[in-house]
Amino acid sequence: MHEWCTNHCVRVLSELEARREGELTSRESALESRSERKSHGSADWQGDAELGADAADFHERSFKPKSRNVGDDQEELGFDDSRGRGIDGAAVEESAVLDREDDTLLLLLHQRLRGPLLRGSKTREALVYEHVLVDEAQDYSPVELAVLLGTVSSGRSVTLAGDTAQRVLLDNGFSDWNTVLGDLGLAHVEIEPLRLSYRSTQEIIDLSHSVLGPLAPEHPGLAIRHGAPVELFRFSHTGDAAGFVAEQLRMLMSAEPRACVAVVARFPEQADAFFDVLDKGEVPRLRRIADQDFPFRPGVDVTDVRQVKGLEFDYVVLVEVNSDTYAENDESRHLLHIGATRASHQLWILSTGEPSRLLPSELRERAL
Repeated sequence: MHEWCTNHCVRVLSELEARREGELTSRESALESRSERKSHGSADWQGDAELGADAADFHERSFKPKSRNVGDDQEELGFDDSRGRGIDGAAVEESAVLDREDDTLLLLLHQRLRGPLLRGSKTREALVYEHVLVDEAQDYSPVELAVLLGTVSSGRSVTLAGDTAQRVLLDNGFSDWNTVLGDLGLAHVEIEPLRLSYRSTQEIIDLSHSVLGPLAPEHPGLAIRHGAPVELFRFSHTGDAAGFVAEQLRMLMSAEPRACVAVVARFPEQADAFFDVLDKGEVPRLRRIADQDFPFRPGVDVTDVRQVKGLEFDYVVLVEVNSDTYAENDESRHLLHIGATRASHQLWILSTGEPSRLLPSELRERAL
């Protein structure tokens, strides 16, 4: 965004300057022509007073800002802002001055220019913690982490925990641990990777490591137990897939009434479609989770992948894992990895159409 604005402003200013220079050239030419006519005794020359008036008028119009409406320059150059939208396509509120994300920048500026943050507006006591623990640190920007570090006492006791493979925000500046720690002036801090997984089985860990592709860590994680193989089921239509899931979930909830199951789609609209069919299929204890409102009780939660980060379920069914929904890009790899690693005991994957190429080839080849 900064680069776009910089280039845009440079182009606008260059065009305005070119117009001013063109106006300057034309006026200078007119003055030179009049001067020549005066030196040759031209009859239309009206004396030094006119020259002074013209020069003053030229200086006034060329070098002093004119009274004009904001956006006139854009209008002259063909930029239409009548739609009231920013460069990201979102509506721009006339009264808006700061974005929500600017709070972090303002806090950091306060720390750098005025000193520590205060505990409240009515006290001068500095906000200081003896220890700060930041979980899911990969979803914070380096600027946000810098503000948090600025609230720690001189002992600098800080714990940052996170998994870069489970990034949901890909544009927050958190690329990898070494880079972020360097940006924070903590390049000397040792990184301690946790290689043992206590949630998922080894079969699920292997699948989730595979879908990361080039983003995968050098050493795959190790699980403390094995379990059922990961299964991929292919269907021609979403209705067929949802009907199959409804039947299987009815049997599962009858056999294991205390089981926690998650049916996870990538997009909320896909979750809505599956929920409607499962509801008509009379799946017991069925819930549609749309805004982190998990009850954490036995039953079947239907939701999208961005809702389940940091949670775990006994059984997970990933739906619509096809080449359109999960294309070969970094965001799809991260989200598919997050969805797969929510399962503790068993993972099923459903694909309507061609399965995503992020899935291992051997799994796609033996798909049912």
